[in-house]
Amino acid sequence: MMQSATQKRLPLAGEMSLLFTANGLRVVTAQLPHTQAVSVGLYVGVGSRYESEKEAGASHFIEHMLFKGTQRRPTPLDVARSVEGYGGSFNANTGREYTLLWVKAPAPNFIQVLDLLADVLTGSRFAPDDIERERNVILEELTMTLDDPDDYVFVLANKLLWPGHPLGREVMGSEESVRALSRDLLLSFRRRHYRLNNVLFSVAGPLPPGEVLSQIEKVGVTLPDGEKPMFVAAPQLPEQPHLGVRQRPSEQVHFCLTLPGLSRNDPDRFALSILNTILGAGMSSRLFQTLREEAALAYSVESYTESFSDCGLFGVYAGVDAQKVTDAVLLVVQALDHLRQEPVSQAELTYAKANVRGHFLLQLEDSLNVMSLWGEQVLLHDQVLCPEGIIAHIEAVTADDVMAVARRLFDCHRLSLAVLGPVPDGESRFADLLCNVQAKFL
Repeated sequence: MMQSATQKRLPLAGEMSLLFTANGLRVVTAQLPHTQAVSVGLYVGVGSRYESEKEAGASHFIEHMLFKGTQRRPTPLDVARSVEGYGGSFNANTGREYTLLWVKAPAPNFIQVLDLLADVLTGSRFAPDDIERERNVILEELTMTLDDPDDYVFVLANKLLWPGHPLGREVMGSEESVRALSRDLLLSFRRRHYRLNNVLFSVAGPLPPGEVLSQIEKVGVTLPDGEKPMFVAAPQLPEQPHLGVRQRPSEQVHFCLTLPGLSRNDPDRFALSILNTILGAGMSSRLFQTLREEAALAYSVESYTESFSDCGLFGVYAGVDAQKVTDAVLLVVQALDHLRQEPVSQAELTYAKANVRGHFLLQLEDSLNVMSLWGEQVLLHDQVLCPEGIIAHIEAVTADDVMAVARRLFDCHRLSLAVLGPVPDGESRFADLLCNVQAKFL
């Protein structure tokens, strides 16, 4: 049936409502009439950058322990069956600034989802035996990351950009810190950060906002209130290149070339998303076409961004033959410099906008992504933008905006290069390379 001209078009991600329970718990809802699924996210505003050296890995350890048993669900199997028993799925992740527990399930099981999340949030036991078992699991997870060179090189890159700062540490902590985390420390850390004003529920599905709020009120979430602890501010980075080379016997050399980026709320972030797409996001990007299709130097090459409350990073990753690293790095820097020197064409700009817009719209097909869209913005952003608003910002980006953000970020004096692989002459070789980069580009 054809839609009439007067018929109201549904918002792309439902109508967002920010509600509060009687005790002040924040609840974000988005009603999606077209779906049979409900996605529920439990956000806590704490991550690895809130940790001292002694606490490194505590946020991630606590996230693991929340699923290891409560008084009502004593074992991990009891927790898993509380979701999988009706076809749902669940997981969690810890970042640098927040922790997320999520469940996606059939909408009729919404109350069971809430009951589980409220239970693990307030009733997890942190039994000593469970802690020791999970400590071994986390150490294996950490080893898996360190054993995988195309994961570990990102860890090295962050250490270079933020040396001696929590942002430069692996989110999971180190082997030494994970082994040293005691039950008392974990519980103390949880008490300080898992507070009512630092937690929110985000719900996306077919349920109306009033029903969502009443069901959350019904299960009840009781947490202490109080001042939210602050993270350590990002340091002012010195204006000089940083180099980190780690020897490892492998078939390829993996490298990350990074620069300071933009904070989460920076007004240039939309121009940066277009720049990133043009440069290194996807098979049609400049870096993919140059390094892989034309020069045949790499199988995998990409650019990427990370944004936090007060800082960010822009990076390029590639895995190449040990004899071709210099050529690959120079091509990457040349591509960065090109964006500073010449405006992108209108055709390339239009293509990149369509790419970003289309990728964003496709994400909104999933209630889990809609839940994340609203939950993360309410928790972390200064301003909450609807999808239509985000798309309008993307469409407003000009070629001059792209060049301006390239000139703002691509400064050779603030370049970091992390290299991992079989490079016995690495330190001197790459120090010379950085000198050549400064002389030729940027």
